[in-house]
Amino acid sequence: MPLFRHEDGRVLAPTARFVWNRMLADQPSVREHVEGEAAAEAYDRVQESAHEHGRPMYEDLVQAHQVRLAAECEKGDYAFAARRSTMERIGLPAVRDHRLAQLAAEERSWRDRFDRAAETSPELVPLLLVHVEGRGGGG
Repeated sequence: MPLFRHEDGRVLAPTARFVWNRMLADQPSVREHVEGEAAAEAYDRVQESAHEHGRPMYEDLVQAHQVRLAAECEKGDYAFAARRSTMERIGLPAVRDHRLAQLAAEERSWRDRFDRAAETSPELVPLLLVHVEGRGGGG
């Protein structure tokens, strides 16, 4: 998500896309680096704006993730139930019990992986912070 934060605090989305595309197309020149307290302050200002303006995108990603997880859970539950039903009807009792125990272990392992995936959430990580200065003389 490109973000352009004007020095007066306004966030300008079209400008962000323009600057990002120009940086990808051209070879911008670096004139100086910001370090120390000034860099930390700039980062904090941009991070605050990114959280504010990226919230709808974040919420969309979280919702899409939850929808995928719900579908995957339903599919997994159905698959394990179908396999369990089949195993309960076929084979000698000792073999059947062994297979059902293996299936239960496989299902526990799947649920553990699924629970870890459910804890995952999108993260906002800045790739690049740049201070852009306009050209003097109107052009």
